Amino acid sequence: MDRCTWETRQLLQRILAGWFELASVLPELEQHLAETTGYPVQVQPRPLSVSAARIAKFLAEDHRQPAAAIGHLHDWLVGVQGNQLRGDWVAFLALVQNAPGLGVDQRAELVAIADVLCFPPVPPLRTDGRRLVEMATHARVIGSPTLLLEELALKEPHLAQHAREAAERVRTGPPPLPPTDPREREGQRERTPGERRRVRAATGLALLAAAGLAAALLWPDGPPPLPARSTVWHDPVVSPDTVSTAEVDVPPGAARLKARLLLSDTNPDSGSCTGLTAQLSIDQHGSSGWRAPGTEVTLPVPAGLTHLVLSLQLNDAQGCVQKVDIQRVEFTR
Repeated sequence: MDRCTWETRQLLQRILAGWFELASVLPELEQHLAETTGYPVQVQPRPLSVSAARIAKFLAEDHRQPAAAIGHLHDWLVGVQGNQLRGDWVAFLALVQNAPGLGVDQRAELVAIADVLCFPPVPPLRTDGRRLVEMATHARVIGSPTLLLEELALKEPHLAQHAREAAERVRTGPPPLPPTDPREREGQRERTPGERRRVRAATGLALLAAAGLAAALLWPDGPPPLPARSTVWHDPVVSPDTVSTAEVDVPPGAARLKARLLLSDTNPDSGSCTGLTAQLSIDQHGSSGWRAPGTEVTLPVPAGLTHLVLSLQLNDAQGCVQKVDIQRVEFTR
């Protein structure tokens, strides 16, 4: 899987999982995708978060023509939900797949920047959502993610910083995970003796890295920062008697997870969230303890895990309902 495919799949899943109105029309959506793209309809109904992940994977990764497949999704969304900003970003994802004059890495950068613009970690000050879509589309047409970053720096400097970090993550971050489907591994040949020696050498280097020696040789000025991870919360509206969860991949070398407890009151006039505290936990492992909203918390990453399930809970503030606005988490060594 190339980097553009991976970034497209992640952003498309995030858009669909947060589009709560789709939950009631999922059967119609899946039937439309089955007729236009060959999407395998699920026999048993699934929650929106599960269907969003499955649809995003099929359209962006499994389909032979992702631009056309995502375009069919966009057409249906417009026909059923009307013109919405989220639909405009789906259209952008379809167009960027076959952007003329852009390599895979450049297209991946555009999608990573689009993730920041679609789900801004800081609110834009002078630019509305429609204008952000137009800026990204223009960058696709002229084939320049750099120009998009420069235009953002002039109009939205705080947002531009996050966009630059997203683009840098694409350029320097680890490659996407290898395919897990055995059919995608067909044709892999047996390693030659020379390749096996190189594999053994690489294994030895990994052991040295575990002792901290290889890091000193490879990075005399210290190791590079670890990439952040976007979060898609299942059931992002949370109350004291419910739990919201999200799944994130752990970058190699991560020792701690860092996040800010960003929440928004769904009914601020009710006054029912006085004294609210929240707790972020790693499933079956540590928790942050009860902290006030907006607090930055850190959690140790259990050794050997490559995937984490995060959960967020509220204290016993009866009648309080909050929306989870934590859009990404960071990792440190």
